[in-house]
Amino acid sequence: MSIPAPSQHWTLEQFLEMERESPAKHEYKAGEVFAMAGASAIHNIISLNLASILRGHLRGTPCRAFIAEVKLKLEQADACYYPDLMVSCEQDAASHYRERPVLVVEVLSPSTAKFDMGLNGLRA
Repeated sequence: MSIPAPSQHWTLEQFLEMERESPAKHEYKAGEVFAMAGASAIHNIISLNLASILRGHLRGTPCRAFIAEVKLKLEQADACYYPDLMVSCEQDAASHYRERPVLVVEVLSPSTAKFDMGLNGLRA
């Protein structure tokens, strides 16, 4: 689950610059930055199993699966998240985010489902 960081209005560019240097992960939505909590072992197992299946399926294509460490930048929604799993065919290997994934997966748990599904207004 994400926890609000101290109140400050951020631009998406400021957030991306801060996040490059931060030892902790954060998510961004419309000027607000939220610190991220760690995932449970079962959450991690599910994500890794799905990524393993997708990796084999994507072999020989320009697409790659990313787990939790590569951000999804949604400029039109003024948001930036760390999906549990994402598939992207973008070729910018140096980038810390993707903008046009072909698949985004969130592993839901009782403590994060409301946030992940956007029921509290924080998701795009």
